This record gives sequence, structure tokens and C-alpha cells, in this order.
Amino acid sequence: MRKCVPCGLIRKLATSLGFTIVRKANKDVTDSVQAQHSAEAEVQVLRARIAELEQRERQTQEELRYLEEQTSTLEVVFETITDGLAVYDRNGDLVRSNTAFKNLMGVEEQSDYHQMNMRQRGELLRLRDEADSALAPERWPLRRMLSEEVLAEEGAVDVRITTQTGRELQLSLSGGPIKKRNGEVSGAVAIYRNVTERRIIEQHNSEVLQALLAMAEVLVQGIDQSVTGDLQTTSSLTRVLQRLTRLSCSILGCQNISLTLVDAESNLLYPVTFFGSTETTHSVNAMQQWQTTLAGQHLQTYFSEPDYLRALEDGQSFLLKHEPLPPYLIIPMSVGGLTMGLMALDFGDPVYSITPDDMALAEAVSKLSMLVLERERLLQDRAEAHAKELALLDANQRMDEFLSIASHELRTPLTTINGNIQLAKRRVKGLLQVEEIPQSSHEKLELVQDLLNRAERQVQVQNRLVGDLLDASRVQANRLELHMGIYDLLAIVHEAVEDQQAAWPKRSISISDPGGVFRIPVYADADRLIQVITNFMTNALKYSASDKPVAVMVTIQDQKVLVAIQDEGPGLAPQEQMRIWERFYRAPGITVQSGSGVGLGLGLYICRTVIERHQGEVGIESEQGRGATFWFTLPIAQE
Repeated sequence: MRKCVPCGLIRKLATSLGFTIVRKANKDVTDSVQAQHSAEAEVQVLRARIAELEQRERQTQEELRYLEEQTSTLEVVFETITDGLAVYDRNGDLVRSNTAFKNLMGVEEQSDYHQMNMRQRGELLRLRDEADSALAPERWPLRRMLSEEVLAEEGAVDVRITTQTGRELQLSLSGGPIKKRNGEVSGAVAIYRNVTERRIIEQHNSEVLQALLAMAEVLVQGIDQSVTGDLQTTSSLTRVLQRLTRLSCSILGCQNISLTLVDAESNLLYPVTFFGSTETTHSVNAMQQWQTTLAGQHLQTYFSEPDYLRALEDGQSFLLKHEPLPPYLIIPMSVGGLTMGLMALDFGDPVYSITPDDMALAEAVSKLSMLVLERERLLQDRAEAHAKELALLDANQRMDEFLSIASHELRTPLTTINGNIQLAKRRVKGLLQVEEIPQSSHEKLELVQDLLNRAERQVQVQNRLVGDLLDASRVQANRLELHMGIYDLLAIVHEAVEDQQAAWPKRSISISDPGGVFRIPVYADADRLIQVITNFMTNALKYSASDKPVAVMVTIQDQKVLVAIQDEGPGLAPQEQMRIWERFYRAPGITVQSGSGVGLGLGLYICRTVIERHQGEVGIESEQGRGATFWFTLPIAQE
């Protein structure tokens, strides 16, 4: 059964919703029924409207509860965030701040700071830029944000302030304006981050980097490359060391620093440089006095305690305790496992404890310093070597000039002596053919003839030596002349071998040719090739026993011909096989076993030069006690 709504209530609701119910008199029953139906419809509309309003009210209550929860969360976040947060109105007055902000600024909740205006707060904090210069009011970060400037990321500003508690801080400040819906600025929110320690570390790292770069520059460029004199007295090295100590002190942050070199042979200590802070006169004097006591002392004698010796052997740093003075950090400066120096650091703290990072940095600086010192040593050695090289070149030039002059001067009397010997030999030969000479005189003439033959051989030896001297001086002056042409190498080898067979008739000298080949054309100076082959053969004959054979072999290898002379002499050690081609070098312990005469150590040097000028190569294959084979190759010419 439908319930009827009281007319009074309907009228009241209708009135509240803007409806009007008009009673008309003298209406008939039909109008009354229609009015009743109309009123019921209006009631239904009112009921729907009421339900909608109740639903909206419930939604509003839920939203209010959600907003309260979010507000509570934001309050917690606002208060617990580690950076300082502050909200300002459009005039720059402080509306609200979190606990971190209050702690950062050193202000209490009830302090006058919150009632100050923007100008008063800026003057109280003494706002300054990174260079510690006062900021003009128009450049204050808050004023810029209220002028609709956003300070975020790269736009964040570093400012320096003095808090009410007297702390000097460097803050990174970011934030931006708060705007209404119409775009009007209603205030600003700012974030204050304390970067004081970070900036100090960054500044220190920057200074360390600059100092390390300066040390690297010293390593690469040095101070003065014209270094001469002893290591301990070189002014250039002293300047390098002084600069190193200044840079090291700035990198490591110590009060005083000293460098002491260790003599590589005697292990004696030589203090070389010192750098100290002018603000710590007592500690400066103490370290200088300590450094003086090191001079001339033996490394292991001064640092005789087992822990110190063990650290030095391992190249490890250690604290040198000498009360009542603060301990010194001793860092060995090692190269190739040898202690070349000591770096001593004084931090001025009796209970100083170095961190692992600082220790690593100190050891890195020590190693870099040692590299700089080694560079200066090498520059000094190079300068000395260069001076010696120039002196040697000058001496060699003078010697070559002397040899050239002496050779020419010797050639003239030798030629005269040889001519006189040949004349005397002909006269003696003629007298020996006269039948009337008595037997006793005949025997004397034969003795004279034998003596003249010996003298002629010695003159030939002297001529060869003088020729070698002349050739050596020509090679050095690049004036060795070659008369090139197409020649048969087989014929040249046979001619040289036949000459030696005639000169050494009692020796076994064999020659082997490549089978089926009757001519080997080469583009060469024939006389110089005979000189080379003769030199190889005379060496083989002189340095082997008289009963040992000498073999000459000619072989063809592709487009080259190889000539080798093999003996059964004492052979050569591997380290001697390269040096025998040097000028004036004679292998030690190798003595003449047949014939007579000792060379000047020029023959093989000249041979190598001659063959190389022919676009060929020379070499030796030898084992000690098993003889040697000297060989050379030449390119085969196209006829």
C-alpha cells in the first residue's frame, strides 16, 4: 500500500526546491485528481534529488578523508625530508618551513626569524655568491623566484650564508614560484641543500687535480734539459725537487714535507729539499733538523728497527715515531724494486691516523715524484751520453784524418823499400848465375836472397795493412770508390784461390763449383771481390792449424750466388759473431796458428762494407771448437 506524504512536508520541500502549489477554489473533481497526480510526480523528483545530494555528500566526505590522509602524508614528508624546505607568500614572508630548514638556519620555531621580512632575513644571513662576494638584493634567489624564475637542475644557485649560530655554510638553492589558476604569483617554494662539505671536497679535488697535472707537466716537459753535473749538485734537479715538494704538500694537505735521495750503490741518505708551512715554525725547524741528521747515514742503519726494515724491503709506507714530535709518514720512493728515495710527511697531529684513501693518494704522489726524478736522471744521462758521443765523433774524425794522412805517408817509403828489395833480388839472382863465384860466396848470396824474400813478404803485409787503413778511412768518409762492371764470379774466385795456393803451398785449399755451371755473371768491382775473398781465406788459413784444410764453396740460390770459406779453427762464440764486423774489433782469445802477423781488426769491416755496396750480405756460421764458415751473397746479373 503506497504511503502518502503529508501535504505540509511536500509543500515545504516544494517551496525549498522552487515549486509552487496553488490551490484553486471551485475546481471540479477532475482538476483535484490531476493535481494529486502532479504532486506525486513532484514528490518522486524531490526524492531522486535528495538521494543524489546524499550520494554527493558521502563522496564529499570520502574526498575529505582522502585529503586529510594525503595532507598528513605530505606533512610527514615535509618534515622528514633532509633538505630544508620553505614556503613563502608573494611578499617573500616565510609562511612555513620544515625541521631541516630550521636546523640548517639555526632558528627556533618561536624565534624572530619567522617574523622578519625578506630584506631583513637576507641581511641577517649575509647572502654571498660562490666567490664570497655580497649578492645584490635583486639577485637574491627568493626574489628571482617571486619574479617567476624557476631555479632547477642546472639553474640551481650556490649561495654562502652565515647562520644565527655563526656557522658558515654553502647552500645549493632551487625552487620556483607558486601560481594561482589565473597565473598570478601567490608565493614561492624553496629547497635548501647543504653542500658545504661537498664543495670543500670538490675544491680539494680540483686543487689535487691541478697539482697532479702540474707534476705530470714536470714529468713530460721537465725544468731544464741542459742537465750536467752530479745528481746531488745539479741545480736543475734541485728546482724540480723543490717544485715537487710544494705540489705534493698542496695535494696531501700536510704541514711539512721533505725529500731524501738514496745512493743506489752505497745506500747512503742525501737530503735534497724541504717545504714547510710558514704558520708552523716549530714543526718546520724540527723537520729540518731531523732531515739534517739523515745526511750521510746508511739507510738500513738509520731505520734499523725490524718493522721499518720490513716496510722498506716491501716498499710499504710506515709511521716514524720520535716523541715528543708528531710522527712522520715515511713513503719509500722505489723504482724496479730499489729504494731510490724517501718522502717524509708531517701532518702536525700527534695522534694522526691516515685514511686508506689518503694513503693511496700519498703513495701515488710518491710514485709520480719518483718518475719525475727518474726522468731527470735519464735526461742527465742522455746529456752526458750526447757529450761523449760528440767527443767520440770528433775523436773518430780526427783519427780518420790521421789514418788517411799516415797511410799516404807510409805508402811512399814502402813503395821505395819494395822497389829496392826487387832490385836487390835481381842483382843477387844475377850473381848466383855466375859460375866463377866461390861456394862460400854462393851460400852467402842464397842467404841474402832468402832474407830479401822475407823482407818482400813483410813489405806486402805492411802494404796490405796500409791499404786497410786507407780503405777504412775512405769508408768513414764515404769515399770508397768502386769500378763496377759485369764479371764472371767463378773466374774471380778461382783467381783468388790460386793466389792463396801459391802463397800457402803446404796448405790444403780446395774449391767446389756448382755442377754444370761454367759462368756466374755479377755486376761488381772485380778487384774488391778478390780483396774480400782473399781476406776471408787468409783469416781461415791464419787462425787454423797448418794441417787443417780450408774449403771454398760456390753455390747458386735462386737469383743469388753464395761464396763460403770454411775452416777448422777455434770457432767463435755467439756474442762475438756480430761484433767481429765492427771497425778495429778483434775477438779475444783467438790467436794466429799458422803464418805470422796480426791484423788491425779492419779486414772484415771493409769486407762487409764492400759487399753491402754490391747489394749483398755477409754472415758467419760457427760453433766454438768446431771451426767457422764465413760467407757472402751477391745478386746474379742479367747479361
